[in-house]
Amino acid sequence: MGKKRTKGRSAPDTVASESAEPVCRHLRKGLEQGNLKKALVNVEWNIC
Repeated sequence: MGKKRTKGRSAPDTVASESAEPVCRHLRKGLEQGNLKKALVNVEWNIC
């Protein structure tokens, strides 16, 4: 099964204690996938 999305919730403590930069790079790399990138062009990210 896939991972559950936590829309509108704060990040877990383990992620919050880390630097935001590696997480942003990880998200950016995931969004480079063709259809995801096209679908999320106009989405505003407030996490990074």
